[in-house]
Amino acid sequence: MIYFVLMKKERKDYPPCEAPIHNEDCDGIGGTVDHFTPMCIAKLWGWKNEEINAKENIQHLSVACHREKDKTTEARLTLARQQLRGAYISLDYYKTIEDPNFHLERQDKLPMPKKEKHKKHRNKINRNPGEVG
Repeated sequence: MIYFVLMKKERKDYPPCEAPIHNEDCDGIGGTVDHFTPMCIAKLWGWKNEEINAKENIQHLSVACHREKDKTTEARLTLARQQLRGAYISLDYYKTIEDPNFHLERQDKLPMPKKEKHKKHRNKINRNPGEVG
């Protein structure tokens, strides 16, 4: 991830870091611009550039806090892709992306959406008409 920091400004000219939870190395200076919803996820969902860069989707973070937040971006992108394919992502499961033990391989362990369960069941019935389960 590339961090844009304007080097010509004095430290006092930067806004404060707006991270809800600060990294232990945070210096309190919001020298980077961050999107609440990362650009890659917003584009996946079909957001327009005006929506992606709206002030409601922007926050100023210190470099340390920005790096910490970006650690979850790839996992969040994986979950967003699964949602687009129809997977149900519970809030509890979504929160696991903040867990340092989260692994992207866990994506195959998501509960199957009800629609897919019914489809699978119908296919099983249609393949074996007359047979008892």
